[in-house]
Amino acid sequence: VDDLARANRIDVVEIRMTENCESLSPQRRPHANPLHTVGVYEQVSVPPRMVALLDLDRSEAELRSALDEDCRSAVNKARKMGLAFRSDSGEGLDLYHRIHTDSWNRTAGHAHAREHFEGMYRMLDGEKTIRLFFAERDGEAIAAVMHHVYKDSVFYYGGCSLEAAKTLKGNNFLLYESIMWAKAEGYKTFCVGLSDCCPGIS
Repeated sequence: VDDLARANRIDVVEIRMTENCESLSPQRRPHANPLHTVGVYEQVSVPPRMVALLDLDRSEAELRSALDEDCRSAVNKARKMGLAFRSDSGEGLDLYHRIHTDSWNRTAGHAHAREHFEGMYRMLDGEKTIRLFFAERDGEAIAAVMHHVYKDSVFYYGGCSLEAAKTLKGNNFLLYESIMWAKAEGYKTFCVGLSDCCPGIS
């Protein structure tokens, strides 16, 4: 990992334990360091809440009631403003990368090259395991989100948005509608990863 980071001039490496590996979760083993065997020692810091894992067997009403008031209000506002939820219709990765570039250059300082996502698709057999969704206003995409799917679970990877999405609550809308999509498709769990490393990027 160190060699790859130096070769690619990477400042931060974030490693997430799989959320389905309950025996190593911080809640059960707060003092365990599962990365010890690969040479990571004192530098590890585990946030008190690494992920939010949603049970999609719950009803839509139950899932909605679990949202905090601000989030429910944001989703309602987005719907009133006419936002539409759609899945990838063929131009997916190109469109996702355009929005990603705008978003990350605006908020994080630099965006990933398209090759970053192309490599992800190659390594993960992306046509089967990656899902892209977009929030649209008047037929124009203003926000995008990428999820990974595996067996009966959906894992949030990352999101991005244009400036207009902030006032239209596009990110809240997109994530909520993604959860409803996953439920309708028969998935059992939806994982939203949390990170203290780079807040506010997506």
